[in-house]
Amino acid sequence: REAGERFLEENANKPDVHVTSSGLQYKIVTPGRDDNERPRPYDDMVISYVGKTIDGTVFDEDDHDSTYPATLNDGLEEGTQLLSPGAKYIFYLPHRLAFGEGGNGSKVAPYSTVIYEVEMISMTRDHNYYDEDEDTDVGMADWDEESGSSSSDGDSSTWEAGDYTATTLPTTNLSV
Repeated sequence: REAGERFLEENANKPDVHVTSSGLQYKIVTPGRDDNERPRPYDDMVISYVGKTIDGTVFDEDDHDSTYPATLNDGLEEGTQLLSPGAKYIFYLPHRLAFGEGGNGSKVAPYSTVIYEVEMISMTRDHNYYDEDEDTDVGMADWDEESGSSSSDGDSSTWEAGDYTATTLPTTNLSV
């Protein structure tokens, strides 16, 4: 725990490291194409990442460009909302934004500070959950209690970075 706190104190003083009000630290390796295209909680992202402890031990990685919802652990959720397609950041997560007092099995000890290198390949905005004019979450605004379904025009958007493209199929008449 103390080593992680010392690491974060020293890291925060580096000129290229930014610190958010929550304590998340980040470094911009490559800026994204458009800062207006950032994910929100219901959007999907195609990302590549490597998770490391502060001693450099890799505990998790995905370089297969997998799709993730924008809601991950607290630190990654906050961090990925800073990204736009094409961006690569390094996030430094204090234990309370990462795996907390429980750690992550045998790979990450309790109270550990962790580091994620994350590149956003693309993202897809879920228009079924947002009113683009109001920039608000509309969620189940068109939910029909009687039929137990939601209808939509299936609008979705695709963002690309480099040679990568992410698309979604329109959804209609979703039933539970």
